[in-house]
Amino acid sequence: STDPIIIPFRMAISMAACPRVKTTSLRFPANPLRHTQRRSVVVSSSSTLRDAEKLVTLHPYFRVAADAEPAVKVLCAQFEERTQNEKDALYYHFTWCQKDGDDDILFCREAYTSADAVKIHLANVGDLLDELLSLTTLERLEVHGTSSELAELHEALDPLGADFYYANGVAN
Repeated sequence: STDPIIIPFRMAISMAACPRVKTTSLRFPANPLRHTQRRSVVVSSSSTLRDAEKLVTLHPYFRVAADAEPAVKVLCAQFEERTQNEKDALYYHFTWCQKDGDDDILFCREAYTSADAVKIHLANVGDLLDELLSLTTLERLEVHGTSSELAELHEALDPLGADFYYANGVAN
């Protein structure tokens, strides 16, 4: 069947990383929700993850001051809208962590089929990223994948202070 299947978000993330499961087109509503709310995602049952060995995930964490939060929420919706049309973006969504008395932490959950897909994404949202970085503090950026895929991303992500995490702990 080619009808979409609705499954819990955490299950979708686990399934997307499994090469035997046919799940890639995860779609999220444009409305960023607080981490305390539950969500489900739509998974296309007709698509396949072409090459799990090339899978790359990005894990950026941004500190958001209270006065910047409304503008950042608008940007989150714009990021998600633009990313919807990227065929090799496996999933893309923002989550928020509220801390009493502290700035909120914004996290972007994102995965791509390859380093090339990450580069396409960065070109697609570059202006939005510049604006987001002007409103927030990038606390850290983790990039996870195989050495061959991560080698292609150093030039683009080193200027942001990215930490690269290599599959099986192998950098070469």
